[in-house]
Amino acid sequence: MRAEADVLVVGLGIHGSAAAYELARGGASVVGIDQFPEGHHRGSSHGRTRMIRRAYPNPAWNDLVARAYTGWERWERASGQRLVHRTGGLYTAGGASTLQGPGCEQVEDPDRLRQLMPSLAVPDGYHAVFDPSAGVVAAERAVAVARAGARAAGAELAFGEAMLDWSATGTGCLVQTSTRRLRARWLVLATGAWVGRAVPQLAGLFEVWRIVTVTVRPGQQVAEPPRLGAFSVAPGDSERSERGQLSPGGWRPPFRGAERRGRREPAAWGDSERSERGRLSPGGWRPPFRGAERRGRREPAAWGDSEWSERGQLSPGGLVFGIPDAAGDGFKAGVDAGEVWDPERPPAPPTRDEVAELCRLMARYVPGARTDPERDVVEAASCLYTMTADRRFVLGRLPWAPRVVVAAACSGHGFKFGPAVGEAVADLCRGEQRRDLDFIGVDRRLAGHDSAPQRGEP
Repeated sequence: MRAEADVLVVGLGIHGSAAAYELARGGASVVGIDQFPEGHHRGSSHGRTRMIRRAYPNPAWNDLVARAYTGWERWERASGQRLVHRTGGLYTAGGASTLQGPGCEQVEDPDRLRQLMPSLAVPDGYHAVFDPSAGVVAAERAVAVARAGARAAGAELAFGEAMLDWSATGTGCLVQTSTRRLRARWLVLATGAWVGRAVPQLAGLFEVWRIVTVTVRPGQQVAEPPRLGAFSVAPGDSERSERGQLSPGGWRPPFRGAERRGRREPAAWGDSERSERGRLSPGGWRPPFRGAERRGRREPAAWGDSEWSERGQLSPGGLVFGIPDAAGDGFKAGVDAGEVWDPERPPAPPTRDEVAELCRLMARYVPGARTDPERDVVEAASCLYTMTADRRFVLGRLPWAPRVVVAAACSGHGFKFGPAVGEAVADLCRGEQRRDLDFIGVDRRLAGHDSAPQRGEP
Protein backbone atom coordinates (compact mmCIF):
# COMPACT_ATOMS: atom_id res chain seq x y z
CA MET A 1 0.00 0.00 0.00
CA ARG A 2 1.36 3.38 -0.99
CA ALA A 3 2.29 6.11 1.44
CA GLU A 4 2.61 8.78 -1.24
CA ALA A 5 0.74 9.69 -4.41
CA ASP A 6 0.18 12.57 -6.77
CA VAL A 7 -3.52 12.56 -5.88
CA LEU A 8 -5.54 11.02 -3.07
CA VAL A 9 -9.25 10.66 -3.83
CA VAL A 10 -11.54 10.23 -0.83
CA GLY A 11 -14.92 8.73 -1.68
CA LEU A 12 -15.35 6.26 -4.54
CA GLY A 13 -18.89 6.76 -5.69
CA ILE A 14 -19.39 7.70 -9.33
CA HIS A 15 -17.59 11.04 -9.05
CA GLY A 16 -14.67 9.84 -6.96
CA SER A 17 -14.26 6.79 -9.20
CA ALA A 18 -14.51 8.98 -12.30
CA ALA A 19 -11.88 11.34 -10.89
CA ALA A 20 -9.54 8.43 -10.13
CA TYR A 21 -10.04 7.11 -13.68
CA GLU A 22 -9.48 10.42 -15.44
CA LEU A 23 -6.47 11.28 -13.27
CA ALA A 24 -4.82 7.88 -13.70
CA ARG A 25 -5.39 7.74 -17.44
CA GLY A 26 -3.69 11.15 -17.60
CA GLY A 27 -0.56 9.77 -15.95
CA ALA A 28 -1.02 10.75 -12.30
CA SER A 29 -0.27 8.31 -9.51
CA VAL A 30 -3.59 7.91 -7.69
CA VAL A 31 -4.78 6.39 -4.44
CA GLY A 32 -8.52 6.22 -3.86
CA ILE A 33 -10.16 5.25 -0.58
CA ASP A 34 -13.75 4.69 0.53
CA GLN A 35 -14.94 4.13 4.07
CA PHE A 36 -17.35 1.35 3.07
CA PRO A 37 -16.89 -2.03 1.35
CA GLU A 38 -17.09 -2.07 -2.43
CA GLY A 39 -20.69 -2.47 -3.57
CA HIS A 40 -22.17 -0.76 -0.51
CA HIS A 41 -25.57 0.96 -0.53
CA ARG A 42 -24.82 3.80 1.88
CA GLY A 43 -24.39 6.61 -0.64
CA SER A 44 -25.79 7.86 -3.94
CA SER A 45 -24.15 5.71 -6.64
CA HIS A 46 -25.74 2.27 -6.27
CA GLY A 47 -28.65 0.95 -8.29
CA ARG A 48 -29.17 -0.27 -11.82
CA THR A 49 -30.00 2.88 -13.77
CA ARG A 50 -29.92 6.68 -13.84
CA MET A 51 -31.41 9.28 -16.16
CA ILE A 52 -29.41 11.43 -18.57
CA ARG A 53 -30.76 14.51 -20.34
CA ARG A 54 -29.77 17.72 -22.05
CA ALA A 55 -32.88 19.59 -20.88
CA TYR A 56 -31.93 21.98 -18.06
CA PRO A 57 -33.58 25.19 -16.82
CA ASN A 58 -30.44 27.28 -17.05
CA PRO A 59 -28.13 27.52 -20.11
CA ALA A 60 -25.18 27.68 -17.70
CA TRP A 61 -25.37 23.87 -17.62
CA ASN A 62 -25.21 23.30 -21.37
CA ASP A 63 -21.43 23.04 -21.69
CA LEU A 64 -21.07 20.63 -18.77
CA VAL A 65 -23.92 18.51 -20.13
CA ALA A 66 -22.18 18.36 -23.51
CA ARG A 67 -18.94 17.30 -21.80
CA ALA A 68 -20.86 14.57 -19.98
CA TYR A 69 -22.25 13.11 -23.21
CA THR A 70 -18.79 13.25 -24.80
CA GLY A 71 -17.30 11.63 -21.71
CA TRP A 72 -19.75 8.72 -21.75
CA GLU A 73 -18.87 8.10 -25.39
CA ARG A 74 -15.18 8.12 -24.46
CA TRP A 75 -15.76 5.61 -21.68
CA GLU A 76 -17.79 3.38 -24.00
CA ARG A 77 -15.00 3.33 -26.58
CA ALA A 78 -12.36 2.59 -23.95
CA SER A 79 -14.33 -0.20 -22.26
CA GLY A 80 -16.16 -1.68 -25.23
CA GLN A 81 -19.38 -1.54 -23.20
CA ARG A 82 -22.56 0.37 -23.84
CA LEU A 83 -23.30 2.73 -20.97
CA VAL A 84 -25.93 5.12 -22.37
CA HIS A 85 -29.21 4.18 -24.07
CA ARG A 86 -30.92 7.14 -25.75
CA THR A 87 -34.68 6.89 -25.44
CA GLY A 88 -35.85 10.49 -25.59
CA GLY A 89 -37.33 12.23 -22.57
CA LEU A 90 -40.59 14.03 -21.87
CA TYR A 91 -40.56 16.47 -18.94
CA THR A 92 -44.03 17.69 -18.01
CA ALA A 93 -45.36 20.35 -15.67
CA GLY A 94 -48.62 22.03 -14.86
CA GLY A 95 -47.22 25.44 -15.70
CA ALA A 96 -44.82 26.97 -18.16
CA SER A 97 -41.50 25.15 -18.41
CA THR A 98 -38.12 26.82 -18.43
CA LEU A 99 -36.29 23.72 -19.60
CA GLN A 100 -34.04 24.25 -22.60
CA GLY A 101 -31.12 22.61 -24.32
CA PRO A 102 -29.82 21.58 -27.74
CA GLY A 103 -32.58 19.89 -29.73
CA CYS A 104 -35.24 20.33 -27.03
CA GLU A 105 -38.81 21.00 -28.11
CA GLN A 106 -41.62 22.72 -26.21
CA VAL A 107 -44.80 20.65 -26.56
CA GLU A 108 -48.34 21.70 -25.67
CA ASP A 109 -50.46 19.72 -28.12
CA PRO A 110 -51.86 16.55 -26.41
CA ASP A 111 -51.73 14.63 -29.68
CA ARG A 112 -48.05 15.44 -30.06
CA LEU A 113 -47.42 14.32 -26.47
CA ARG A 114 -49.09 10.98 -27.18
CA GLN A 115 -47.15 10.62 -30.39
CA LEU A 116 -43.83 11.23 -28.65
CA MET A 117 -44.48 8.88 -25.73
CA PRO A 118 -47.61 6.74 -26.15
CA SER A 119 -47.35 5.01 -22.76
CA LEU A 120 -47.08 8.16 -20.64
CA ALA A 121 -50.38 9.49 -19.26
CA VAL A 122 -49.69 13.22 -19.14
CA PRO A 123 -52.18 15.03 -16.87
CA ASP A 124 -54.72 17.19 -18.68
CA GLY A 125 -53.53 20.73 -19.27
CA TYR A 126 -49.87 19.94 -18.67
CA HIS A 127 -47.13 21.25 -20.93
CA ALA A 128 -43.90 19.43 -21.67
CA VAL A 129 -40.41 19.68 -23.05
CA PHE A 130 -39.22 16.84 -25.26
CA ASP A 131 -35.50 16.07 -25.17
CA PRO A 132 -34.50 13.69 -27.97
CA SER A 133 -31.08 13.08 -26.41
CA ALA A 134 -32.40 11.95 -23.03
CA GLY A 135 -32.05 8.38 -21.95
CA VAL A 136 -30.73 5.89 -19.45
CA VAL A 137 -27.26 5.38 -17.97
CA ALA A 138 -26.37 1.83 -16.94
CA ALA A 139 -25.27 2.98 -13.48
CA GLU A 140 -23.79 -0.18 -11.99
CA ARG A 141 -21.85 -0.87 -15.17
CA ALA A 142 -20.66 2.74 -15.33
CA VAL A 143 -19.20 2.65 -11.82
CA ALA A 144 -17.52 -0.66 -12.61
CA VAL A 145 -16.04 0.75 -15.83
CA ALA A 146 -14.61 3.78 -14.00
CA ARG A 147 -13.02 1.66 -11.29
CA ALA A 148 -11.66 -0.93 -13.72
CA GLY A 149 -10.24 1.85 -15.90
CA ALA A 150 -8.60 3.52 -12.91
CA ARG A 151 -7.01 0.28 -11.76
CA ALA A 152 -5.84 -0.59 -15.27
CA ALA A 153 -4.13 2.81 -15.43
CA GLY A 154 -2.28 2.12 -12.17
CA ALA A 155 -4.56 3.58 -9.50
CA GLU A 156 -4.83 1.90 -6.11
CA LEU A 157 -8.43 1.75 -4.90
CA ALA A 158 -8.97 0.70 -1.30
CA PHE A 159 -12.39 0.06 0.22
CA GLY A 160 -13.18 -0.17 3.92
CA GLU A 161 -10.60 2.55 4.63
CA ALA A 162 -11.90 5.76 6.19
CA MET A 163 -10.31 9.20 6.23
CA LEU A 164 -9.93 10.31 9.84
CA ASP A 165 -8.29 13.69 9.32
CA TRP A 166 -6.58 15.80 6.70
CA SER A 167 -4.34 18.83 6.74
CA ALA A 168 -2.88 21.02 4.01
CA THR A 169 0.85 21.67 3.76
CA GLY A 170 2.82 24.02 1.55
CA THR A 171 3.35 21.33 -1.07
CA GLY A 172 0.29 19.12 -0.69
CA CYS A 173 -1.78 17.34 1.94
CA LEU A 174 -1.37 14.87 4.77
CA VAL A 175 -4.20 12.44 5.39
CA GLN A 176 -4.64 10.04 8.27
CA THR A 177 -6.83 7.07 7.40
CA SER A 178 -8.04 4.18 9.49
CA THR A 179 -5.04 2.12 8.33
CA ARG A 180 -2.18 4.46 7.30
CA ARG A 181 -0.81 7.97 6.87
CA LEU A 182 -0.77 9.26 3.30
CA ARG A 183 0.98 12.19 1.68
CA ALA A 184 -0.33 13.54 -1.63
CA ARG A 185 0.30 16.57 -3.79
CA TRP A 186 -3.47 16.94 -4.26
CA LEU A 187 -6.48 15.83 -2.22
CA VAL A 188 -9.90 15.25 -3.82
CA LEU A 189 -12.89 15.15 -1.47
CA ALA A 190 -15.73 13.35 -3.25
CA THR A 191 -17.37 12.34 0.00
CA GLY A 192 -21.02 12.77 -0.97
CA ALA A 193 -23.30 13.04 2.04
CA TRP A 194 -20.24 13.32 4.30
CA VAL A 195 -18.91 16.50 2.66
CA GLY A 196 -19.99 18.65 5.61
CA ARG A 197 -17.88 16.52 7.90
CA ALA A 198 -14.89 16.56 5.56
CA VAL A 199 -15.08 20.36 5.14
CA PRO A 200 -16.89 21.83 8.16
CA GLN A 201 -16.53 25.35 6.73
CA LEU A 202 -19.03 24.36 4.01
CA ALA A 203 -21.40 22.28 6.17
CA GLY A 204 -24.10 24.95 6.26
CA LEU A 205 -24.61 24.64 2.50
CA PHE A 206 -25.85 21.06 2.55
CA GLU A 207 -28.86 19.01 3.48
CA VAL A 208 -29.04 15.23 3.06
CA TRP A 209 -32.29 13.54 2.01
CA ARG A 210 -33.30 9.89 1.95
CA ILE A 211 -34.87 9.04 -1.42
CA VAL A 212 -36.80 5.89 -2.32
CA THR A 213 -37.08 4.32 -5.78
CA VAL A 214 -38.85 1.23 -7.08
CA THR A 215 -38.01 -0.86 -10.15
CA VAL A 216 -40.53 -3.30 -11.60
CA ARG A 217 -39.85 -6.34 -13.71
CA PRO A 218 -38.34 -5.97 -17.20
CA GLY A 219 -39.88 -7.20 -20.41
CA GLN A 220 -43.02 -5.03 -20.39
CA GLN A 221 -43.42 -3.40 -23.80
CA VAL A 222 -45.54 -0.62 -22.36
CA ALA A 223 -42.54 0.45 -20.26
CA GLU A 224 -39.90 0.09 -22.98
CA PRO A 225 -38.75 2.44 -25.74
CA PRO A 226 -40.17 3.62 -28.04
CA ARG A 227 -43.46 3.60 -26.13
CA LEU A 228 -41.83 5.01 -23.00
CA GLY A 229 -38.74 7.13 -22.53
CA ALA A 230 -37.32 9.01 -19.58
CA PHE A 231 -39.91 11.30 -18.02
CA SER A 232 -40.87 13.50 -15.11
CA VAL A 233 -44.13 14.98 -13.88
CA ALA A 234 -43.74 18.17 -11.86
CA PRO A 235 -46.34 20.11 -9.84
CA GLY A 236 -47.49 23.16 -11.69
CA ASP A 237 -47.44 25.75 -8.93
CA SER A 238 -44.76 27.68 -7.11
CA GLU A 239 -43.81 25.03 -4.55
CA ARG A 240 -40.15 25.38 -5.59
CA SER A 241 -40.21 29.13 -5.71
CA GLU A 242 -38.47 31.68 -3.58
CA ARG A 243 -41.06 31.23 -0.84
CA GLY A 244 -39.64 27.88 0.18
CA GLN A 245 -40.50 24.28 -0.55
CA LEU A 246 -43.06 21.76 0.58
CA SER A 247 -41.26 18.53 1.33
CA PRO A 248 -40.96 15.63 3.74
CA GLY A 249 -40.85 17.16 7.19
CA GLY A 250 -43.55 19.65 6.18
CA TRP A 251 -42.96 23.17 4.95
CA ARG A 252 -39.27 23.98 4.65
CA PRO A 253 -38.30 27.64 4.31
CA PRO A 254 -35.45 28.56 1.99
CA PHE A 255 -31.93 27.44 2.82
CA ARG A 256 -30.23 30.06 5.00
CA GLY A 257 -26.65 28.85 5.01
CA ALA A 258 -24.72 29.76 8.13
CA GLU A 259 -27.50 32.14 9.20
CA ARG A 260 -29.96 29.29 9.38
CA ARG A 261 -27.73 26.38 10.33
CA GLY A 262 -25.16 27.90 12.63
CA ARG A 263 -26.98 26.49 15.64
CA ARG A 264 -26.88 22.84 14.63
CA GLU A 265 -24.66 20.52 12.63
CA PRO A 266 -26.16 18.48 9.79
CA ALA A 267 -25.09 15.34 11.68
CA ALA A 268 -27.94 15.97 14.09
CA TRP A 269 -30.65 16.14 11.44
CA GLY A 270 -32.97 13.21 10.85
CA ASP A 271 -32.50 11.94 14.40
CA SER A 272 -34.81 10.05 16.72
CA GLU A 273 -37.35 12.86 16.68
CA ARG A 274 -38.42 11.68 13.25
CA SER A 275 -38.38 7.98 14.05
CA GLU A 276 -40.03 8.12 17.48
CA ARG A 277 -42.49 10.97 17.11
CA GLY A 278 -42.94 11.47 13.39
CA ARG A 279 -45.32 9.58 11.16
CA LEU A 280 -45.51 8.32 7.63
CA SER A 281 -48.32 10.15 5.92
CA PRO A 282 -49.68 11.16 2.53
CA GLY A 283 -47.11 13.50 1.06
CA GLY A 284 -44.21 11.51 2.53
CA TRP A 285 -42.63 11.69 5.95
CA ARG A 286 -43.89 14.47 8.19
CA PRO A 287 -42.95 15.12 11.81
CA PRO A 288 -45.80 16.32 14.04
CA PHE A 289 -47.03 19.70 12.88
CA ARG A 290 -46.01 22.41 15.34
CA GLY A 291 -48.12 25.25 13.94
CA ALA A 292 -46.77 28.71 14.50
CA GLU A 293 -44.33 27.36 17.06
CA ARG A 294 -42.50 25.25 14.46
CA ARG A 295 -43.17 26.71 11.02
CA GLY A 296 -44.98 29.99 11.49
CA ARG A 297 -45.68 30.32 7.79
CA ARG A 298 -48.48 28.18 6.53
CA GLU A 299 -51.44 26.13 7.76
CA PRO A 300 -51.62 22.41 6.97
CA ALA A 301 -54.78 23.03 4.96
CA ALA A 302 -52.62 24.75 2.34
CA TRP A 303 -50.37 21.73 1.85
CA GLY A 304 -51.75 20.72 -1.58
CA ASP A 305 -54.35 18.20 -0.36
CA SER A 306 -55.44 17.30 -3.89
CA GLU A 307 -51.91 16.15 -4.68
CA TRP A 308 -51.94 13.91 -1.64
CA SER A 309 -55.29 12.29 -2.41
CA GLU A 310 -54.47 11.71 -6.07
CA ARG A 311 -50.80 10.80 -5.75
CA GLY A 312 -50.57 8.97 -2.45
CA GLN A 313 -47.29 9.67 -0.68
CA LEU A 314 -45.96 12.06 -3.30
CA SER A 315 -44.67 14.96 -1.27
CA PRO A 316 -46.29 18.24 -2.32
CA GLY A 317 -43.73 20.00 -4.45
CA GLY A 318 -41.98 16.73 -5.27
CA LEU A 319 -41.31 15.71 -8.84
CA VAL A 320 -42.16 12.19 -10.04
CA PHE A 321 -39.46 10.78 -12.32
CA GLY A 322 -39.43 7.65 -14.43
CA ILE A 323 -36.70 5.67 -16.20
CA PRO A 324 -37.83 3.23 -18.87
CA ASP A 325 -36.70 -0.36 -19.31
CA ALA A 326 -34.14 0.37 -22.00
CA ALA A 327 -31.83 -2.63 -21.60
CA GLY A 328 -33.55 -5.26 -19.51
CA ASP A 329 -33.06 -3.46 -16.19
CA GLY A 330 -36.75 -2.81 -15.53
CA PHE A 331 -38.93 0.29 -15.26
CA LYS A 332 -37.88 2.57 -12.36
CA ALA A 333 -39.60 5.50 -10.69
CA GLY A 334 -39.26 7.71 -7.66
CA VAL A 335 -40.06 11.11 -6.17
CA ASP A 336 -37.32 13.69 -5.74
CA ALA A 337 -38.22 14.59 -2.16
CA GLY A 338 -37.42 12.71 1.01
CA GLU A 339 -36.84 12.75 4.72
CA VAL A 340 -33.86 14.76 5.95
CA TRP A 341 -31.33 12.13 6.98
CA ASP A 342 -28.16 11.75 9.01
CA PRO A 343 -25.73 9.82 6.76
CA GLU A 344 -24.15 8.17 9.78
CA ARG A 345 -27.33 6.08 9.92
CA PRO A 346 -27.75 3.58 7.09
CA PRO A 347 -30.66 4.69 4.90
CA ALA A 348 -33.77 2.88 6.10
CA PRO A 349 -35.01 0.31 3.57
CA PRO A 350 -38.20 1.29 1.75
CA THR A 351 -41.29 0.43 3.76
CA ARG A 352 -44.19 -1.57 2.37
CA ASP A 353 -46.26 1.64 2.28
CA GLU A 354 -43.58 3.55 0.38
CA VAL A 355 -43.23 0.77 -2.18
CA ALA A 356 -47.00 0.51 -2.60
CA GLU A 357 -47.37 4.26 -3.14
CA LEU A 358 -44.61 4.36 -5.75
CA CYS A 359 -46.20 1.42 -7.53
CA ARG A 360 -49.49 3.33 -7.62
CA LEU A 361 -47.72 6.34 -9.09
CA MET A 362 -46.12 4.15 -11.75
CA ALA A 363 -49.50 2.69 -12.66
CA ARG A 364 -51.05 6.16 -12.78
CA TYR A 365 -48.53 7.61 -15.21
CA VAL A 366 -47.84 4.46 -17.22
CA PRO A 367 -51.22 2.69 -17.43
CA GLY A 368 -50.88 -0.94 -18.35
CA ALA A 369 -47.53 -1.43 -16.65
CA ARG A 370 -47.52 -4.31 -14.19
CA THR A 371 -46.64 -2.72 -10.86
CA ASP A 372 -48.01 -5.05 -8.21
CA PRO A 373 -45.84 -4.50 -5.10
CA GLU A 374 -45.80 -8.20 -4.24
CA ARG A 375 -45.32 -9.72 -7.68
CA ASP A 376 -43.65 -7.17 -9.94
CA VAL A 377 -41.08 -5.23 -7.89
CA VAL A 378 -37.52 -6.41 -8.57
CA GLU A 379 -35.75 -3.64 -6.64
CA ALA A 380 -36.84 -1.21 -3.93
CA ALA A 381 -33.95 0.99 -2.91
CA SER A 382 -33.07 3.89 -0.63
CA CYS A 383 -30.27 6.29 -1.44
CA LEU A 384 -29.04 9.68 -0.26
CA TYR A 385 -29.29 13.01 -2.05
CA THR A 386 -26.88 15.72 -0.86
CA MET A 387 -28.77 18.93 -1.59
CA THR A 388 -27.92 22.60 -1.92
CA ALA A 389 -30.48 25.38 -1.91
CA ASP A 390 -30.28 25.98 -5.65
CA ARG A 391 -29.59 22.33 -6.54
CA ARG A 392 -26.23 23.23 -8.03
CA PHE A 393 -23.10 21.24 -7.27
CA VAL A 394 -20.12 22.44 -5.26
CA LEU A 395 -17.01 21.77 -7.33
CA GLY A 396 -13.65 23.50 -7.06
CA ARG A 397 -10.51 24.20 -5.06
CA LEU A 398 -10.75 25.40 -1.48
CA PRO A 399 -9.38 28.97 -1.32
CA TRP A 400 -7.71 28.37 2.06
CA ALA A 401 -6.26 25.02 0.88
CA PRO A 402 -5.75 25.35 -2.89
CA ARG A 403 -4.46 21.79 -3.31
CA VAL A 404 -7.77 20.41 -2.03
CA VAL A 405 -10.55 19.91 -4.58
CA VAL A 406 -14.16 19.38 -3.48
CA ALA A 407 -16.59 17.55 -5.76
CA ALA A 408 -19.89 17.41 -3.91
CA ALA A 409 -23.58 18.10 -3.48
CA CYS A 410 -24.98 16.71 -6.68
CA SER A 411 -28.53 17.37 -5.50
CA GLY A 412 -30.11 14.33 -7.07
CA HIS A 413 -29.04 14.98 -10.66
CA GLY A 414 -25.30 14.38 -10.63
CA PHE A 415 -24.73 10.81 -11.80
CA LYS A 416 -25.16 11.72 -15.46
CA PHE A 417 -22.20 14.09 -15.12
CA GLY A 418 -19.78 11.38 -13.94
CA PRO A 419 -17.19 11.57 -16.75
CA ALA A 420 -17.44 15.38 -16.92
CA VAL A 421 -16.90 15.76 -13.18
CA GLY A 422 -13.99 13.33 -13.31
CA GLU A 423 -12.44 15.31 -16.16
CA ALA A 424 -12.99 18.60 -14.31
CA VAL A 425 -11.33 17.28 -11.15
CA ALA A 426 -8.36 16.04 -13.17
CA ASP A 427 -7.99 19.45 -14.81
CA LEU A 428 -8.15 21.24 -11.46
CA CYS A 429 -5.51 18.88 -10.01
CA ARG A 430 -3.25 19.80 -12.93
CA GLY A 431 -3.58 23.45 -11.98
CA GLU A 432 -5.79 24.36 -14.92
CA GLN A 433 -8.30 27.19 -14.71
CA ARG A 434 -11.80 26.01 -15.52
CA ARG A 435 -13.80 29.23 -15.61
CA ASP A 436 -16.69 27.31 -17.14
CA LEU A 437 -17.19 25.77 -13.69
CA ASP A 438 -17.66 29.08 -11.90
CA PHE A 439 -21.44 28.60 -11.78
CA ILE A 440 -20.94 25.58 -9.49
CA GLY A 441 -17.67 26.73 -7.92
CA VAL A 442 -16.68 26.90 -4.27
CA ASP A 443 -15.91 30.62 -4.55
CA ARG A 444 -19.49 31.28 -5.63
CA ARG A 445 -20.75 29.71 -2.42
CA LEU A 446 -18.33 31.60 -0.24
CA ALA A 447 -19.46 34.82 -1.88
CA GLY A 448 -22.93 34.20 -0.52
CA HIS A 449 -24.74 32.70 -3.49
CA ASP A 450 -26.49 30.07 -1.37
CA SER A 451 -29.89 31.68 -1.12
CA ALA A 452 -33.25 30.10 -1.75
CA PRO A 453 -33.76 28.33 -5.07
CA GLN A 454 -35.26 30.55 -7.72
CA ARG A 455 -37.58 29.44 -10.44
CA GLY A 456 -35.51 28.38 -13.42
CA GLU A 457 -32.79 26.78 -11.31
CA PRO A 458 -30.64 24.75 -11.02
